[in-house]
Amino acid sequence: WKTKESKVGEGVPESWGDWKERAINWETLTAVALIETGATIVVLRHPESVKRVHSAIEELMVAA
Repeated sequence: WKTKESKVGEGVPESWGDWKERAINWETLTAVALIETGATIVVLRHPESVKRVHSAIEELMVAA
């Protein structure tokens, strides 16, 4: 939530999309990438990110 790309709502290219959705996506993608590389603990701040990461973990467990 501290990266410029996740928190800037104005003055960015329109192709970046809605800043709230972008922030959730940023947090989710970062957490999933860390988990896929071996992280056992990630800190998430948005409830929607928690749901999405939980879903991704479930999918990884099925694929394993």
